[in-house]
Amino acid sequence: MTELREGDILDGRYRIGPRIARGGMSAVYRAEDTRLGRTVAAKVMDPRFHDDEAFRVRFEREARAVARMTDESLVNVYDQGTDPQGHVFLIMELVDGGTLRELLRERGPMPPHAATAVLRPVLRALSLAHSRQMVHRDIKPENVLISDVGGRVKLADFGLVRAAADASVTSNSVIVGTVGYLSPEQVTGGAVTPASDVYSVGVLLFELLTGSTPFSGDTSLSIALQRLEKDVPAPGSVIDGVPPEFDDLVAIACARAPEDRFPSAAEFLEELDNVAKELSLPPFQVPAPVQSAAHRAAESATAVTNEGDWSLQTPDPVNETQVEGLFPVEPYRGETTLEPMPDRARWDDADEEVVVEEPERREAKKDVPGRNRTRTGFALWLVIAILATMGIGLGSWWLGSGRYGDVPSITGMSQAQAYQALTDAGFEPEVGETYSDDHPVRTAAGSEPVAGERAVRGNPVTILMSLGQPTVPAAPPDRSAERYSQLLSERTLTEEVGDAEFSETVPAGAVVNTDPPAGTTVSTGSLVTVILSKGPAPVEVPRVVGLSESDGTDLLKRVGLQVREVTREFDADAAEDEIIAVSPEEGEDMERDGEVVLTVNNGIAVPNVSGRSQSEAESRLREAGITIREVRVDPESTRSAGTVERTNISRDSTVDPDNPEVILYVSARVNVPNVLGSSISDAREALEDVGLELEITGNASEGDTVITQSPFPGRAAQEGDTVTVRGI
Repeated sequence: MTELREGDILDGRYRIGPRIARGGMSAVYRAEDTRLGRTVAAKVMDPRFHDDEAFRVRFEREARAVARMTDESLVNVYDQGTDPQGHVFLIMELVDGGTLRELLRERGPMPPHAATAVLRPVLRALSLAHSRQMVHRDIKPENVLISDVGGRVKLADFGLVRAAADASVTSNSVIVGTVGYLSPEQVTGGAVTPASDVYSVGVLLFELLTGSTPFSGDTSLSIALQRLEKDVPAPGSVIDGVPPEFDDLVAIACARAPEDRFPSAAEFLEELDNVAKELSLPPFQVPAPVQSAAHRAAESATAVTNEGDWSLQTPDPVNETQVEGLFPVEPYRGETTLEPMPDRARWDDADEEVVVEEPERREAKKDVPGRNRTRTGFALWLVIAILATMGIGLGSWWLGSGRYGDVPSITGMSQAQAYQALTDAGFEPEVGETYSDDHPVRTAAGSEPVAGERAVRGNPVTILMSLGQPTVPAAPPDRSAERYSQLLSERTLTEEVGDAEFSETVPAGAVVNTDPPAGTTVSTGSLVTVILSKGPAPVEVPRVVGLSESDGTDLLKRVGLQVREVTREFDADAAEDEIIAVSPEEGEDMERDGEVVLTVNNGIAVPNVSGRSQSEAESRLREAGITIREVRVDPESTRSAGTVERTNISRDSTVDPDNPEVILYVSARVNVPNVLGSSISDAREALEDVGLELEITGNASEGDTVITQSPFPGRAAQEGDTVTVRGI
């Protein structure tokens, strides 16, 4: 597909003339409608974007948006479609004159009465759009056109218009192209509402009064970000002579928070009129720019000599002569009502366009000298003339009003009844569904187009069958928050995100619950609070100090924590393998499956050798890896002589593995041996062997025989005690 050239015929109907303007995605040409014989503007999408569905949708959206609105402050769209060569186009009225941008370049800042004259029709056009729940999203001087005819101001380019409920994301192309007029929510990608257009008009008013936009910078991004951090300054702080009332208008319109602005263009317009009345601003006719692109492109442009300053100008009567220019119209004679433009997307035959023919003027034929007309010939001619006249009349009726019909009201009907009513009215019924608070299930809740709207006979009309009131949907299997938002929107429900909750089973960011609960029947448009998951609740580090390493590890696993590392240190007061510290500390919150570090006692446990013989005790200590530094007598021990009483390490304590020594305490008690019948010298030797001393009573000698002893044999005695004997 090639680019159009002057003289080409677009869609078999529009003869392309000189190019008026060129943008990033389209070009605008002067063109002639060869059917109606009038000059129009043809906006044709650049061939580079032929396969880009988004751009094609933008063209169709612009046509639909303007076709549904009628006001002298709007640039009308007459036609939209794609010709056989693949050119996507809009046909618009040709507004003679130029753009507000060109006017500002020629004349500079405006006084308040001139700015008011420009702003009124802009706000009026936006009020109409806002009343139909549409947001323009691209207010700027380039989209405000001024006609040579009566100085009429018109708002153009509805290519970015969106339904207010759907305009939540700002496209990158808008940020790059019109960054100076974006609202803060358009910069951040927030919800775009009529208040967003109000902000852009506030910036436009600032520029009209001062000659520049409020923010500047080296890059588009830096300019865009400034409006998130700064308020638009008062115009009076930039240029002298601005009344405080206009400073207040700009301040309210350009408030950073949408709720602090005028809620729509209608409220802005009402306040502007109040200020104009309060200041007694005079009426003013806005002059069209002289050196405009339209004037340069028009071969027969009417010279405009309205040069000079912004002095007061009295509006002239409407000029009956059309001056062709950028986007233009035929002479304005008051508000007119246009039929909504048919949906070109449903027409494959370009010949099915609405054509309003001018009455054909015919000159009566004069008799040719010498021609003989018989009565029969005249009668035949008369019949043919009558039939032709009837054919022309019927054709005119069909091309005019006969082709259209009013969509009948089908509300409350059954599907079969509604189908029959639309068929009888000449339309092609289709069936759709919609939620409704007022109409029972399986009855018609309305139609699209709506009842009473005129539409081309034979075109589809959708029967909107009621689904009744919506129910709150259940979360999808994957509990996706994004998918759930779509489910709510499909049921007309609006969404509010509530406080997130912990969940052991639902991953973070996914839908846990809703209020009202899933399955609840609610009114259309109801608010549903969506509860998202914060993931599993945090885990508190349990008390593990004092437990063995194995018991502490098992406890940590039960509560959902893992042991990342075990370090070992000596603690004489702790048992072997006892946990002596944990990090993070006990009682701190951690994410589930978090990791902790344990510190475990590496001391060697001393075996219990109390009550064992000294030799047996020494053997067991050596087996445990412990050496005996010293053996001491425990004088207070009541155990048998030679029995181990204790070690110097208390029970459940450990010794340092780097110095594993203990002191062994043994009992000092001995059993008195039986020395009766022995010689005194033998008795002395036996007693000394166990640490006892011999004492003789009487006159016995070493060779005498022991006949008595005290203490008696087998009695316990301490080492060093005396045993008294008597001998004969």
